Amino acid sequence: MLIQCPECEGKISDKALSCPHCGFPLKQAPAPVFYKRKRRSNGTGSIVDRGKRLKKRYEVRVNCHLDDRGYPVYDVLGRYEERDRANLELALYNENPYDLKKAISSFSQVYELWFREKYKNGKREFSKSSIDSTKAAYKRSSKLHDKIFKNITTQDLQNIIDTTENDGLSRSTIDNIKNLYTQMWEYAISKNIAAKNIAQYVQISVEENETNGTPFSNDEIKILWNSLNIEYVDIIIIYIYSGWRVTELLQMPTRDINLEEGTFLGGKKTRSGKNRIVPIHSKIKALVERRIHQPYLLMFDEKPMNYQKYREIFKTTLRNCGITTPHTQKDTRHTFATLLDEAGANEVAIKRMMGHSLKKDITKGVYTHKDIEQLRKNIELI
Repeated sequence: MLIQCPECEGKISDKALSCPHCGFPLKQAPAPVFYKRKRRSNGTGSIVDRGKRLKKRYEVRVNCHLDDRGYPVYDVLGRYEERDRANLELALYNENPYDLKKAISSFSQVYELWFREKYKNGKREFSKSSIDSTKAAYKRSSKLHDKIFKNITTQDLQNIIDTTENDGLSRSTIDNIKNLYTQMWEYAISKNIAAKNIAQYVQISVEENETNGTPFSNDEIKILWNSLNIEYVDIIIIYIYSGWRVTELLQMPTRDINLEEGTFLGGKKTRSGKNRIVPIHSKIKALVERRIHQPYLLMFDEKPMNYQKYREIFKTTLRNCGITTPHTQKDTRHTFATLLDEAGANEVAIKRMMGHSLKKDITKGVYTHKDIEQLRKNIELI
């Protein structure tokens, strides 16, 4: 609403603090409001403003305490240009604190510590080929050797994997490199050198060579069905009728298994295989249902079973069933692919359930759209 200025009689807004024509004061300006920054809880670190003249003016301090003389001492987490970034870094540190003194270690230093603990000081003996594979994987990672370990990103690891793929090296070589990263970061977490395992996010594009291996025969599959009273036989059967890679099913939370819709959701190893759906075969639905109450289908010491432990129980279980063929745990996946192929399943459906790339089948990838029921129709052929 417009009102008249008492000084110059000009038309002005009734919300104006002063007349824009003559400057006559109309209202008293509100007092400025100063917001006091909330004080951090004790033991959660602090952010210190070192002054405007410094580019990285905000210093994040943690582990603040008094020394024997009563003087404050602390560790510097880092210095940042913006307070928001400093707040974020401090929050991330408080979520997963780690030893800052150890965190200055390079990739090579962490590798040496991990290598010594696993291969030299550990109780288990490893073959020469296993040790040589580890050393070769480390050598392929030469661009990381001098980097500070905590500063290495997932993209740094991915670059090594991508370069190795572009050089045309085998899938097993690439797997060895990723396994090295996974084990090193697990070790670093246990020693408070790193906060999380960034290697889990690395993706592999090269497909596995699944033409090698020995698929389970029909007679062996019958033996397994007749041996369900033996512990872990049900898991081997689930693998045979679902085609998951060993680690994919081991790491699949049961919340990603939908009994009502009859589907698994998982896959991590390759870009093509990530987040794929595989229908639950009617023959194994009851077996899956028996284990669905726990966080993962296969548990050990209240945790998801790891690859090494599964390899042990796989061999023991087959031996207890009387199966003497020297199968490896990967043969269940090979069996799944073989059974589908022999049953005349659609090639695209097989690739989608196996998590294989459709790049070479451009026509099929573009024009053929398999919904869950079509995939189910193919899996029920076995």
